Amino acid sequence: TQSGEIILREHKAERYRLAEMVLNVEEAARVQVSGDFSLAGDGLQAKTTLVHLDLQRLSQWLTAFSGEMTPLQGTLTFTADITQAPQTRVLTVRGAGEAANLLVGEASPAEAVHARFGFDQIRWDPATADLGITALELNGRLAQLAGQDAAADNKPLLTARADGTIKNLRDEPTFDINGNYESSWEQVTQLLHQAVPDTRGQVSLEGVCGGPFALTGPLRSAPDQPAGSGLVGNFSAGWAAAALYGLTFGEAVFPARLHDGVIILPDTPVAAGAGVMNLGGEVDLTSRPAVVRLQGKRQIL
Repeated sequence: TQSGEIILREHKAERYRLAEMVLNVEEAARVQVSGDFSLAGDGLQAKTTLVHLDLQRLSQWLTAFSGEMTPLQGTLTFTADITQAPQTRVLTVRGAGEAANLLVGEASPAEAVHARFGFDQIRWDPATADLGITALELNGRLAQLAGQDAAADNKPLLTARADGTIKNLRDEPTFDINGNYESSWEQVTQLLHQAVPDTRGQVSLEGVCGGPFALTGPLRSAPDQPAGSGLVGNFSAGWAAAALYGLTFGEAVFPARLHDGVIILPDTPVAAGAGVMNLGGEVDLTSRPAVVRLQGKRQIL
């Protein structure tokens, strides 16, 4: 740490009150903590009044240690209440925060995302390395639209709510997550046009994609397999209308599923021009980058 301050104002039966602790790490992180703790092992209660991270500085700092990390930009601010149960040492966190002007990799500033998140409870058991999640909520928008009202043409890029568990996080994470999500195709299309300029005028989707989702299974199908290879899930995907490389499509709903890290969109009849076309495909999330596989030649019926 570059600087730190700890103020102790109570000492009763080996129990201490931490009025404030401030830590600054390489100008990348600032943490202010206050609360009660005990040296006798009867639990911990702390209120993290502020965690502020400069993601660009933090990723550069971590890269110096690990040698490899995806570049990040933006800031992350987080507040939380933290408690630790006596004897079991189970840690429970309740909090909320936001990420501002978040960029991943070589994305341009026009692709920056502003996201707010919160959760009623995250429960960590160090004995079993199990993580429990209750009412995790996420609301993300393109940063250039984050200050606008949530009008019909400015729905969030993504909203989601999830509950569940991730067991054995230390060795072989196994997921059991359920929730609901909603995404605006208008914002997704705008993000796509900025990331891949050749799609401007060629790809346009309208409406909302969303519904319930479930994610289960181990992160890897075997120790030597890529992350995501063991995951299984299901969700609904679709659009209200679409224009793809000169073809116009009507409303579509795909009963999508995830199997061994591959999103499978089964053949589904969709209105296309004056007829109907069966559409389907796959997205392999275990590849880096992800690989999209579309079905062969299609005929309008």
